[in-house]
Amino acid sequence: MKNSRPFFKKKRDLLNDFIPFSKFVVIDENKQNLGILEKEVALKLAKEKQLDIICVVTNTKTPICKIVNYDNYRFQRQKSIKKQRQNKSESEEKEIRFSASIDVNDLKIKAMRCQKFLEKRKKVKVTMRLRGREKYIPKYGIDKINSFIEMIKDVAIITKPPKLQNNAYNMLLECAKNKSTKIKIKNEKQNENP
Repeated sequence: MKNSRPFFKKKRDLLNDFIPFSKFVVIDENKQNLGILEKEVALKLAKEKQLDIICVVTNTKTPICKIVNYDNYRFQRQKSIKKQRQNKSESEEKEIRFSASIDVNDLKIKAMRCQKFLEKRKKVKVTMRLRGREKYIPKYGIDKINSFIEMIKDVAIITKPPKLQNNAYNMLLECAKNKSTKIKIKNEKQNENP
């Protein structure tokens, strides 16, 4: 055995001669439906236009194929996937958890970590769990949450105030600084440097 790693097939696009269907719906480069065509006729049409046929939808009764420039199609698809990943990372929400019995110094460390997340423009969900007898003394938990809020009040805006849900206080924080002020500061520095 030469290679001990398992072999994984990359998902390949069904392109030109590799399309396994004999008949399919064809859509041309101008997004017009040409109807159901046989494979040979569709391939001849694509070769005349010097384009490729790619199978877009395979899980229907009649598969759908497009006549496109494959290199351009692949580039646009990678571009859209990259954009989706960026949007996903921008909307990411971080979570900070602590209990009601947390020490002051540990709470300061949690506040510093929260500030770092807020500087990166992330939303931060703060969760304080109540265990055992802490559930029956809500004032003790509220005091800890208020002291945490005091530590981060300069950098954060509370978008969702602390609320008791399932034996835990939850709140949502966002960055207090506007993006526009950061841009203005950069522009002022650029104007000073010429």
